[in-house]
Amino acid sequence: MKILVTGSSGFIGTNLVKYLKDKGYSVKTADIQKGKDLRDMSVCLKATEGIDCVIHLAADNGGYFYLKDNDNCAENNYAIDSNIIDSCIKNNVNHLIYASSSCVYPIDNPENLYGLFKLKIEDEIKETNLNYSIARFQNIYGKHETIGGIKEKVIPAFIRQINEGKVSVYGDGTQERSFVYVDDLCEIILNMIKDKTKFMDVGGKVTTLKDLLNKLIIISGKEVEVEYGTPVKDRTNHFPKDISKTSLIKGLKETYKWQTNK
Repeated sequence: MKILVTGSSGFIGTNLVKYLKDKGYSVKTADIQKGKDLRDMSVCLKATEGIDCVIHLAADNGGYFYLKDNDNCAENNYAIDSNIIDSCIKNNVNHLIYASSSCVYPIDNPENLYGLFKLKIEDEIKETNLNYSIARFQNIYGKHETIGGIKEKVIPAFIRQINEGKVSVYGDGTQERSFVYVDDLCEIILNMIKDKTKFMDVGGKVTTLKDLLNKLIIISGKEVEVEYGTPVKDRTNHFPKDISKTSLIKGLKETYKWQTNK
C-alpha cells in the first residue's frame, strides 16, 4: 500500500511518517515547507498520482487565538481540502483519511470559522464515491509540536513559560480540555485504515488547564510563578470516550523531555 501523508512536515505529520515507515509502509509526503502548496490543484494531482491511501493532515492550524476569527486560515484550508478531494477522485485513490477537528462542535453552531469549514468538508466528502474515514481530533500533543510563535498551543506554551520561570494563564484555569498523545493518534489512524472505519471522535484524557499546568510544573521540578486571569466563559466542549492508551502524566513527561532537550 502506497500512502501519501499531506502536512508531513507538521507536528502530527512528522510523527506519523516515522510511525508508518517503521511499520514498513511506503510513504510519500506533501507539505508546503517542502515547496508543495496544496492550494494549487496541479500539485495535488501530482502528489496523489499512484497513491492507494491519502492521510490528509495538511492545514493552516494553530491554537485557540490563532483560529479565532481567522478568515484566511479557514479559506486556506477549504482550498487545500477541496483540491485533495478532487485529486483523490480523479486519481482513483482507494481511501481518504480526513483530519477533522473538535472545533466542529457544537454541530449546529461551530465555535469558529475553522470548525465550520471542517464540517462543510466532512459533508462534501460524504457526498463523493470515495472510500473515506473522518477523524475529529481533540487536542493532540507530543514530540515535534510547535513551541513559540503565533501558532503555539497550550502544552508547549506552558512548557516554554515554565522554563522561563513565569506562567500566565488565560482565564482561571478551570477550563476543561481533552488531550491525546501523538503516538496514540498514529496507532488510531493506522487502525482506521485497516478497519475501514468511517468516522471516529478521537477523544483523550479530560483535565482542567490548572491541573495540566500543575502536572507540568511537578515534572519540571522548577519553582515557577503562576499568574491566573479572571474567569472566562468557556467554549461548549464535546468530550467523546477516551480511546487513548498513554496516561496523561506519561505523555506530558515525554513531551516536556523532548521540548526541553531538543
